[in-house]
Amino acid sequence: MGEYRCLNPLRATAGFLGVIACTLLLHACAGGNGETLQPTDIPPETVMNQQAPGLSELQGLLDSELARLGVDRELSNSAPGNGNAVLDLRVIATEVLPDESASFELRWTEQLVGDYDQNGLVNASDLVPLAQNFNASVDYLPASEAGASGRLPSGDSLGSGAANWRLARVDGNGDGVINASDITPIAQHWQESLAGYAVYRAADGAEPQLLPDPADAESGISIMRPADIDNLLPVSYLLADTVALPGGFSYFVVPVGSSGSGVGPAAEPVDASFNLPPTALLSADVTSGMALLSVNFDASGSSDPDGEISTYEFDFDNNGEYDAVGPLATVQHDFAGGEHTVRLRVTDDAGATATDELTLSVDDGIIAVISAAQTEDSVPAELTLSAVGSTVKQPLESCAWFIDDETAASQSTPALADFNAQFSTAGMHSVRLVLTGEDGIERSDSLELSILPGPLALISSSHIDHMPASSLLELDAIGSAGEEISFAWDVDAPWSEENDIANFIAEIEGQSRISIQPQSAGSLHVTLRVTDRFGKHADAPFSIEIDDVWPSFSFDVALKPAGSEFLLDGSGSTAGVPITNYTWDFDSDGSIDQQGPDPQASFTPPPGRGMVTMGIDGDDGPLAEYSGWYIAFEGEIVIVRNDEEEYPANLDAITDDLDAIPAAWRMIDYSDDLLELEEESSSILYIWYRGGPGAETETRPYTRMWTTAEIDNYIGLMETERNVLLMSQAHGKDPDISDVNFLDSAWEIAYGMDLVDNALPSAAHRHPWAAGISTDDTIGLGDGNGWFPTSPQTASFAGSHELQHGADGTSSAERYTGLDSSGKIPVRLRINNCYQLCGIGFFDPLFSSGWHSAYTTGGISGEQVSGFEMNMLSYGNRKAPDAEIGFHPDYEHVEGNARLWVIGYPWAQVEVLLGTDGIQRHDILHNILAWLLVDDMP
Repeated sequence: MGEYRCLNPLRATAGFLGVIACTLLLHACAGGNGETLQPTDIPPETVMNQQAPGLSELQGLLDSELARLGVDRELSNSAPGNGNAVLDLRVIATEVLPDESASFELRWTEQLVGDYDQNGLVNASDLVPLAQNFNASVDYLPASEAGASGRLPSGDSLGSGAANWRLARVDGNGDGVINASDITPIAQHWQESLAGYAVYRAADGAEPQLLPDPADAESGISIMRPADIDNLLPVSYLLADTVALPGGFSYFVVPVGSSGSGVGPAAEPVDASFNLPPTALLSADVTSGMALLSVNFDASGSSDPDGEISTYEFDFDNNGEYDAVGPLATVQHDFAGGEHTVRLRVTDDAGATATDELTLSVDDGIIAVISAAQTEDSVPAELTLSAVGSTVKQPLESCAWFIDDETAASQSTPALADFNAQFSTAGMHSVRLVLTGEDGIERSDSLELSILPGPLALISSSHIDHMPASSLLELDAIGSAGEEISFAWDVDAPWSEENDIANFIAEIEGQSRISIQPQSAGSLHVTLRVTDRFGKHADAPFSIEIDDVWPSFSFDVALKPAGSEFLLDGSGSTAGVPITNYTWDFDSDGSIDQQGPDPQASFTPPPGRGMVTMGIDGDDGPLAEYSGWYIAFEGEIVIVRNDEEEYPANLDAITDDLDAIPAAWRMIDYSDDLLELEEESSSILYIWYRGGPGAETETRPYTRMWTTAEIDNYIGLMETERNVLLMSQAHGKDPDISDVNFLDSAWEIAYGMDLVDNALPSAAHRHPWAAGISTDDTIGLGDGNGWFPTSPQTASFAGSHELQHGADGTSSAERYTGLDSSGKIPVRLRINNCYQLCGIGFFDPLFSSGWHSAYTTGGISGEQVSGFEMNMLSYGNRKAPDAEIGFHPDYEHVEGNARLWVIGYPWAQVEVLLGTDGIQRHDILHNILAWLLVDDMP
């Protein structure tokens, strides 16, 4: 099975991080006075074509230049100064009605020296475009062609020369190279601003007349700066004016500063030309046909009423860029299949333009089409894709099939051929069909396929390994998963005639839970088959020995402080004959310490772990023996109360369960000198209770931040080889991925939970690292399901939420069945009120991560996402605290010598819905405590 976690793309591409950093800086510098760059001591001397300096170096140069010129840095919004007259004002007649009126278009390019980022204000933010374009060259017209301005960028500012004009804006001193010398214009024009332009019309020597802004005739401005500016192009203006004829007219424009700061220098007046625009007419010898279609275009039908056409421009792919430009009215071009819009632009000898277009319909002789009877399956998946719906009217060179982002074809044939696409990993996959003709042109089609996880069969049982013939065996397929799964059971029993272990025979169908009453002793074999809607199946075998003779005893509690009396009860033992005698070997040394017909016994062992062996006898002698472990541990269980006494509900539930085990405990209030106070304590087991809401009346959410001292003490306990059970509903931490906001939270999408503010500082990596988990990763299948950060997250949920043991949950603390456990297994729990929860993205063998090998996944998970347990509300580490894990890809684990288990759900709200042998909540706590102590008992 493949990998479906989200390795954050930002961490994988250092260059992208640089872009993000630059973008943030751009945002930081965009407004106000822009003084966000830090000054340095770099001297103001510069050299041409020097290596591009950093922004901080440029800021230092600007500071020095402002000081040299004596510029007041606090100056604000002054009028545009010298050098800001418009350079390229053009006036073109768009309509002329003889002896009546003429309509004109005025076009020009904005000029504000020093305003390199085109935000209408000269300030420190203009260093950013300077840094980005450092050492770029700008092309200017010769002085003989530049006119009165003396400096005019080459090219059409509204067309192909737009990029050169944009660079010229950054070349503040106009020397043709963008470098540190362009800092001086920023200082010279510091805080000059531009709100728009006043446009004046002068007629036959009369006083110039201001053309008012239709939206605000009293503003003194004819046209305001545009609100939306494409920062890759120069800022251009267009103003229309209609005048009565006859008479001669001229126009000029004046820049107007912001906030009433005044006006700048006027542009040279431009006489209104009564040139009439041309008419564009485009024709083609063919407008449809088979690819490749060769088309001859003719624009000679274009005309100009008062002059001649000087330039013909053809745009063959309608992308706004003209591919053929010149004085010729005819041109030829070849077209592949599809609809094509071709645009013609003509320009007359006075600069007026007109456009025309036509559409070509080209029938491609080869059209790639994928068809499939089925577009989804479960792994291992095999889908047949067909190319028979494709059109092939021209010679075909190859039919190639590609999967996902493959660059090499998975299958290539000289003729159309079907393709069997095989997938072993779940997720969205794409298949691409590429048909290549003898003309060398590739035609392609693609199809998205949904590949779902295959079925998973998992059996939970009421008994493990052995059971008495008198008991009822309950088997449950609750942990199974898949798409619309069905269940079938093959029961091969020694009392059944159909005892064929080698072959699966469905004897019970449609039930996810079955019960079996043994009818005789022997080996019972059961196979669960889970089948999904695609017909894929998975099997889970289960075997158990059924005994006629069944010795068994139970401790009242197998986990007690040293000096406690342990009570033993063997009355659950069964045999095919009457049991006449019970023998007890309290230290399993082979010597009988107590015997008699009474199935109960008691003893007080020395400190440590021990084993008790019970034997049962009949009239004819010994029948069988049974052994069980216990722990008499030194010290007490210490509860560190760290909730500021705000959350008693969960704490009361914990102490009630400790009393029900029973286990000796004492409670202390947290203080920053905790380690010093506990230095002499012999206790090796601590319950760190940081709390969270466990009742309706308690405040929520709980978001008090962990302090450095708390983390020091919490980790310090484990560093001094004390085992810790952390019970906290508020230890969420921001993931260490650079832009987590782009991730859709699966806590919200998949589970309908609301994220709560995190309570761990972003830099507190060591807190979650102690559990052996990475904090810079996410787990998810995508496809709208969202992502679970592996860093702990805090959430809340209105109402109840059911949890069940996961496929990888058998080794978890809640389900621990080893030495000194309660021996009872939780299968399904319900959190009756999910006031607040804290959990992590789930790691299992289907996903790769940098987690510690000693990490243990929780036995309690949320509902499945696409068949997988994708989150855990409990988890732990057998070698805590893990330290200095680091970040992808250089994880490095430093093991500790203690155990850590983390519970992120409200303990007071836990209800056991399903489990073995009448399990209760305190039995789960018993398992967790035994799991924590397993390495410390002799």
